[in-house]
Amino acid sequence: PEDQLVAVLVHELGHHGTGATRPMLLVSFLAAPWRLAASLLTGLAGILAGRHPRRGVAVVVVAGVVVAVMLALHQGQWMVGGVLAFLGLAAVLCPLVDAAVSRRSEFAADRFVVDHGLALELAAALHAMNDGRSAAEGWSRRLRASHPTAEQRTRALLAATGSCSSSARLRPRAGIVTGKPG
Repeated sequence: PEDQLVAVLVHELGHHGTGATRPMLLVSFLAAPWRLAASLLTGLAGILAGRHPRRGVAVVVVAGVVVAVMLALHQGQWMVGGVLAFLGLAAVLCPLVDAAVSRRSEFAADRFVVDHGLALELAAALHAMNDGRSAAEGWSRRLRASHPTAEQRTRALLAATGSCSSSARLRPRAGIVTGKPG
């Protein structure tokens, strides 16, 4: 519906209105070499591991980094060991921090929608796009997700408008999700 489309477009404008696009462009530019190197290394590890599931590739990469760090430290090459350990930690922490910043940006754009009086329409659009599915993902996938779940965003939108109690269920009503039974 048109009112939901307008709310989604205002949300996207909210990314610009809150200034979230400027630091994200800089972060994307600075992280491009890291992302390229990470994809090449995981691709190489996937080939060496025989295309086992991603968990197997992660185990191979972690084991390789740990062995390389321990070998460097054992040989007295503290600087090499420190750099390898730092790169290993950065490989884990950088995507997590990037995802956390991105999730904050989504909430900020949602607050922009609230400020413009379209919170219920955006909540309805999120409900329609989510198609009533619940987020049954694992904790590691949620940590790496660039967007909060539709349920989290809807709760925040409705809380900001005062339309939802903690026990209320969301129901579509005339294209708008409200916190009241319909």
